[in-house]
Amino acid sequence: MPCLDEARTVGKCVREARQAIRRARVAGEVVIADNGSRDASRELARRAGARVVRVRRRGYGAALQGGIAAARGGWILMADCDRSYDLSSLPAFVDAMRRGADLAQGTRLGGTILPGAMPWTHRRLGTPFFNLMLFLCFGARVSDSQCGMRMFTPAAYRSLRMRSTGMEFASEMLAKAVRAGLEVVEIPIRYRPDERGRPPHLHVVRDGLRHLFLILRLRLGGR
Repeated sequence: MPCLDEARTVGKCVREARQAIRRARVAGEVVIADNGSRDASRELARRAGARVVRVRRRGYGAALQGGIAAARGGWILMADCDRSYDLSSLPAFVDAMRRGADLAQGTRLGGTILPGAMPWTHRRLGTPFFNLMLFLCFGARVSDSQCGMRMFTPAAYRSLRMRSTGMEFASEMLAKAVRAGLEVVEIPIRYRPDERGRPPHLHVVRDGLRHLFLILRLRLGGR
């Protein structure tokens, strides 16, 4: 889980993740990829039982790349530290991987979105637009291309050669996975309101344009 000043929620997320690992009856660890927090996030994460790695290069995608590189599991689940993703659905992701999936993609739109969890502009405009773009450009058939809760094998991840350092990481992963012929399945999840009590790191216009330019670049043969 990437982390940047998440002191209010990171401990809860780590404890919830550890509980989900026990319920799934797998051996696992929680890795927090700290991206330069200036609050008590790192210490609170450690106290809750996480292994904290520091990622100096800034950005959501950069933090994920650093955390994934440090992970030691045979399967890797990525999520966020704001309590929005209900990690109790971990067993469903594990089951998908056991059935042979390369990438288990969470879907909020195909699952349950609690009141106040997702702005209508993201739910009715932004996400459906990028779903359509990824379908037209790569044939991706998913209901929620921007969901940040995903599980994959280290081998599948390495094959994608991820480059994005920002929020467009989500679109890059899905586009490259489909282009590479990896088996992608969707897992319905429960999506909750952000509990951090501050604005999200997402910048709608800037990050939306970065997603769009990345999709077009990959469609034209870029890496």
